[in-house]
Amino acid sequence: MECVYLDGRPFIEQMGSKEKVIALGYFDGVHLGHQKVIKTAVQIAEEKGMEAAVMTFYPHPSVVLRPDSKREAELTPNAAKAELFEQLGVNTIYFVKFDRTLSQLSPQNFVMST
Repeated sequence: MECVYLDGRPFIEQMGSKEKVIALGYFDGVHLGHQKVIKTAVQIAEEKGMEAAVMTFYPHPSVVLRPDSKREAELTPNAAKAELFEQLGVNTIYFVKFDRTLSQLSPQNFVMST
């Protein structure tokens, strides 16, 4: 499995040309609900002959959005997430740096401009 850290360039330039099914989320804890979302993405990718990927964020959005608030420790650090995602059948994990600019994008602009 490949781990890719995406920088400020458009994501499409950094993600290769192979078509992907992407599960998007922070996935802290990788609980049963998260696992269902990821397994569904993997299943769809397999059915369509595509790559199964997860796109997640670092740091936790609360670090950026509420920098003065008390923060709890992450339930699942990125290295542990990577192991769990691999066990679920994910081919690639895309780690996106979460910052103020990203936080202010509408969902449509996130998809179209990144």
